Amino acid sequence: MIRIRKGIIGLVLIVGVSSWVFSSLNLEIVPTTFDFGWFPSNAKVSAQFQLKNTSESILPVIDVLPSCGCTAPSFTPADLSSMEEMTVGLTFNTRGYDGRSFNKKSSVKTELEDNRYEVWLKGHVKNPDAKVLPLGSGIVAFEQKTTKRTQLVSIANKTEKPVMLGIIQEPAYWAKYELPEKTIEPGKTVDLKVTVKPPYDKVKQTSLTLEAIENVNTHRLTIAIRTGPPPQPYRRFKSPK
Repeated sequence: MIRIRKGIIGLVLIVGVSSWVFSSLNLEIVPTTFDFGWFPSNAKVSAQFQLKNTSESILPVIDVLPSCGCTAPSFTPADLSSMEEMTVGLTFNTRGYDGRSFNKKSSVKTELEDNRYEVWLKGHVKNPDAKVLPLGSGIVAFEQKTTKRTQLVSIANKTEKPVMLGIIQEPAYWAKYELPEKTIEPGKTVDLKVTVKPPYDKVKQTSLTLEAIENVNTHRLTIAIRTGPPPQPYRRFKSPK
């Protein structure tokens, strides 16, 4: 009986230690919320999140689960060693969100049920109250008949003070950009240059997010970049009477 009790005690101690090790696993995510600010309608915009295992044990990251079909993850399951990092991408389809704000959650799932983390995408599609925004649709389209490799997007400052532009989220590698002037005076515009090499027959989509700093205020805007045939125009379904 004494030996059995020792075995039971030993088993309890082992289980207790294992539980403590697993519960100490920790995943650091930067940023936890990505704000697109103003962005175009009927387009796809993307954001990237950096995941880092800050524990001393291996942390299996097994899935990224968006809360709705409007968001698609770019993700490969991985076992993160201690202090190892990985990138997770999320692409939001603005189709049907014209004039609306949103705040969408995605869950980052680890192998342990108690270790689930959340990231958020937020913004306002064609926000009518935006103070710094692109003129036109906010979409840089390179279609099959496009002859120019470089297109310009004019960004307007509707505030009463100068703003300084900076890049928050880079586009995909195949889309290059230049921002010769980073300061926009009140009531003025600056041109963003976007260059994509042909061919333009295949559908590719990416985006570029900028932040305009006005003293203590900040304004974000996102430009969509795509190649290939244009998407179908959005038509809201009307139920028959």
